[in-house]
Amino acid sequence: MEKDDNLPTPSTSGVGYVEEYVIDKTDLMQDDDSGSESSEESNSESGEVEDTPHFIPEREDALMDWSPSSQNLVATGGEEEKVFLWDVESEKKILTIPDNDETLGESVSIVSFSPNGAKLAFCTLSGSVQIWDMNTKAKLLELDDCDGEINFLQWNAGSQGLVAGDSNSLVYIWSATTGNCRVLAGHQGAVTCGTFIGDGQTVITGSENGALILWSVRTAEKLGQINTVPKGSHEDGSGVMCVKYNANHPQLVMYGKSNGNVGSAIVPQCTLGHTFLGIHSDSVENIVFSPQCGDMHLAASISIDSTVSIFDVKKNQVRGNKLVHPDTVTAAFFHPTLPHLITACFDGIVRVWDVTATQCIASFVGHSAPIQALALSPDGRRAVTGSDDKTARVFDLEARPEETE
Repeated sequence: MEKDDNLPTPSTSGVGYVEEYVIDKTDLMQDDDSGSESSEESNSESGEVEDTPHFIPEREDALMDWSPSSQNLVATGGEEEKVFLWDVESEKKILTIPDNDETLGESVSIVSFSPNGAKLAFCTLSGSVQIWDMNTKAKLLELDDCDGEINFLQWNAGSQGLVAGDSNSLVYIWSATTGNCRVLAGHQGAVTCGTFIGDGQTVITGSENGALILWSVRTAEKLGQINTVPKGSHEDGSGVMCVKYNANHPQLVMYGKSNGNVGSAIVPQCTLGHTFLGIHSDSVENIVFSPQCGDMHLAASISIDSTVSIFDVKKNQVRGNKLVHPDTVTAAFFHPTLPHLITACFDGIVRVWDVTATQCIASFVGHSAPIQALALSPDGRRAVTGSDDKTARVFDLEARPEETE
């Protein structure tokens, strides 16, 4: 593997350490890259990462999820046309789907554990969905109801249902027990995002034409529609790229748009809340909510303009400066107990940010190509990443080098 001289080395002014796990010991390949040139960012970074020679498994796993019920169980998938289940503590592969020389026939586009960790759902590029039991390691259901490419796959809070949207403007709601499917039509463009609301009896979905639609899960009826272009605004009808709900705010959803705007909507009334115009200069690909940390209720918007913005949800305002990265941010998670945000970037670096000070406090290296996926352990101590360098890595976010005089 050739060294990429374009990857920046994080600042060495503070602390930070990476513990790397080889999660596949077959067909190993040695890599002794140790970093490269420095680059400056708008937000100061602190953190020192010691990158030592390591072994890299040849993998094509660019997607992953960490089981919410286990500190060691990770699922990965990608261009190998298989799904793998790993124990990151023992560094062993637990399950391969399919478990023979066959493949799924196409790349895996989504892998997702249910909120209780009892099931794993994944889908392929053409829209075929499978659900597996994590106790028996057996397939429960195979769902082939979709006509187009699936853009998202979301569990409900009770782990009993799934919602998906496809490129043909359709929404699908499945029972994860019976496989029964409801197909909902009403969007005028590809359905790009969606989520269950509250107790799972309603779903809100967004589309590329800028509409949000609220649906009844029981009757499959359209309950209301929200136009995300505010009255009197000169904003174009750009698409809704993400919509998220958090149980700490039962009447609120937040959404991000392809033109960089972020907004909120009130449910079930289906009215616009506040719109933050020009928060980002490019598409907002994801929004994540923080667990309640003291009096703080925070959300973060992740954009392909290489920045993350932090919002105070209670005060309905932007908090502090943007978290500026040297390249596209692909994923972010709030720590479950600390006011920290963990981000993954195309520059191959995982960063930990103190959101109270909007400052990077540690950086972790180990990848030689863009990071495409990030998942966090339930206790927030470790992160697993998938990269274009064909490796999946586990980082110990709490480890620090010994202090020297």
